[in-house]
Parts: sequence; C-alpha cells; structure tokens
Amino acid sequence: MKSQILLLFILMYLAGCAKSQISKEELVDYPWIPNKVNWNEGSFETLYFYNDSNFVKIGSTQVLSNDSITFLSEPGFILYNGTYTIEKNDILLTYRIVYRTFTRVGEKVPGEFINEKIFVSEDKPLQLKFKGKSFIKVKNATSEGLQRMRDIINKFLPTLTK
Repeated sequence: MKSQILLLFILMYLAGCAKSQISKEELVDYPWIPNKVNWNEGSFETLYFYNDSNFVKIGSTQVLSNDSITFLSEPGFILYNGTYTIEKNDILLTYRIVYRTFTRVGEKVPGEFINEKIFVSEDKPLQLKFKGKSFIKVKNATSEGLQRMRDIINKFLPTLTK
C-alpha cells in the first residue's frame, strides 16, 4: 500500500512538471528579435512565423526610435525560408538561405536545408532560445516597418500567405 501511495505522489509530481505545448497563436503575426540588442549597431536576425507552418528568418538592420522598431532593407539583408513544426516545447525548423544582397564567393543560393531547434522557455514574457540567444515577440514595431519587412518577404517569397 505504501508503494502505491508513493507511486501516486510521483505521478502527480511528474504531471505537474510537464511542460505545456506552445501554440501557433503565440508564435505568429509578430516578428521575434533578440532580447538584448545593440541598438547603436542595429544588425540582428528577426524570426517570423506564419499560421501555415512557414518560417522566415531575416538578417538585417533595424532602428529603434521613440520606442518603435523600424525594419530597414538597406544596406542589405539575408533572407531564409522554410517550415516549422511544434513538438512539446520545442520548435523544429527546416530552412535555407533564399536571398542575400551581397553573395559570398562559392555560396550557393538557394542553399542547402538546415535543421535546427528552438527551445521555448516558460519565462514570462515568452522567450524563444535560438542559437544561444533569447528572442522576444516584438509588439512595438512601427506599422511602416512591419509592412516594409512583409514587402521584402513577399517580393522574394510571393507564395507565402499571412
């Protein structure tokens, strides 16, 4: 009897520790940027998730002014595209480079597919841990900056839908 009670407590503890799965609704419609940004430089990667499991990563310059973020396509940018799936509290990515303003010698564009994992933290506000950096959802981007980012994506990836 004591072993059954002990087993019941262990099962209840493990059930309480189980992580809930992140939903697509928590991911989509806003860009995700690094939690810590050197705004004097403003160059970093932005992650963007779509409802249809498409994923875009853009390496570019951003500007912070009056607490609003503006996406810039100059002096250049790198565009990656692929898909994502959610498994438990991880986001599995399969993507490749599809455009680079300045190509590197010997680089093939579009590139080979890359498989990577994003860990979803349980911190509040929600954070994505990707390549050793914490990413947060941006809610203070300017509408013009968001439209500029979407225009770049639509220009090079016209089949993506929002």
